[in-house]
Amino acid sequence: MTRRGSGRPGDVPGPLVSHVDQLLLLTRSAGQDAIIQGLWRFDHPLEPATVQAVHDALGRGVLARLMERSVVPFGRPRWVAAPRPPGPDVAPEPRSPDDLWDWADAQVDLPLDPERGPGWRMGVLPLTDGTTVVSVTASHCIIDGFGYFDAVARAGSGEAFPGPPLPMPDEHRAATIRADLRQTLRDLPAVARALGQVGRSFRSRRPSGRSGVGGADRGDELATMSTVVAMVASDDWDARAIALGGTDRSLLMAVAARLGERLGRARRGVSTLLVPVRDLDDDPEVTANPIALARVGIAVTEAHDLPRVRAATGAAIARVRTEPDDRVLLPLVPFVPRRAVTAVSEGVLGLADDRPVNVSFLGEIPEGVLGIAGTPARWFWPRGVDRKVTSGSLARRGGVLTVHAGTLDGSLVVSVTSYQPELANTRDALQAVVAETLAEYGVQAEIR
Repeated sequence: MTRRGSGRPGDVPGPLVSHVDQLLLLTRSAGQDAIIQGLWRFDHPLEPATVQAVHDALGRGVLARLMERSVVPFGRPRWVAAPRPPGPDVAPEPRSPDDLWDWADAQVDLPLDPERGPGWRMGVLPLTDGTTVVSVTASHCIIDGFGYFDAVARAGSGEAFPGPPLPMPDEHRAATIRADLRQTLRDLPAVARALGQVGRSFRSRRPSGRSGVGGADRGDELATMSTVVAMVASDDWDARAIALGGTDRSLLMAVAARLGERLGRARRGVSTLLVPVRDLDDDPEVTANPIALARVGIAVTEAHDLPRVRAATGAAIARVRTEPDDRVLLPLVPFVPRRAVTAVSEGVLGLADDRPVNVSFLGEIPEGVLGIAGTPARWFWPRGVDRKVTSGSLARRGGVLTVHAGTLDGSLVVSVTSYQPELANTRDALQAVVAETLAEYGVQAEIR
């Protein structure tokens, strides 16, 4: 199926972009451009026809959409169909396997734009040992991790993403303007309620966030985040979790808390973990990031007490599902001036916490992800990273630490991405920290 506009008379505007997705778009314009990257390594060369077929299949799915801003003041963006993206970027010459991460970082730095396109890219790197690496990068504005896995699994199987075709940019312009005016009026009651909450919310959140996050602006030079990947047999991970009185998720949370402490992110003896909680009621056709954030405080002295970690995590997730939080501020997003984007995102996206650790337990990754090119890859590594970010911006945020984990083909894949302003941000240094932390819990892993 194609997701491009049909041009039929009477077609309606594209669906509205959610407030969370719009906020991510605004934070991108303010200098925080989040990217999802998947890396596959195949034991053999890939035929050009296979590469092109995978690229074409991805271009027919949910990745083939962009955000179109409203011409109505304070109107919300709408989803539109994306023009065809650039073809796959195939490296002209094989490179050494030692160059893999340098090439992967370079793929992240290629232009991505969730409004003008391309919103995603595909690259292919032949290696001198006869293997092949594939990279698919996508703007976090147009898709989250779960949606990404679904998109690549469907592309590998030839299955299209469900849903009606999207209009092309500027298609049905008059109808869009009328719809945006009506929508803005419908949103006014929610905006009024949000205004009633905004003062209390930020008074309760900003002091703690500003006390721990900081550091002088260290310049405008671009910073490179380091990523390492640990691969553990799923049975071994589960066995260690059970032996320690926990579950696969609570073991990951404990490891993340200890990583935060080792990398200088704990404050007052506590690591703050931000855990996305997916709203299953949201339609992925119109919501790229259907999440709220649970905030879990883990005392570093209790990070080896997995029953306590499990209880804290469960309680935090329950609070998100049952109690109001800063998502009540989301109706204000269309009215946020650029200078205030950082403050709003800190409240709604959890960035006001003291140097938080972002932790995502992705569960079972669809099997089709590994076979995106028809034959199973040797491995698949996902990661989340900010692109084109300066060292000064990261210093003001207090750095970044992200831990993603998912199970695929009998292995738990743990991806750790880090940049700490006060530390050496090399892959070798991060590898050592990850290895030492896993060893604390008796976990043996292959770390790359």
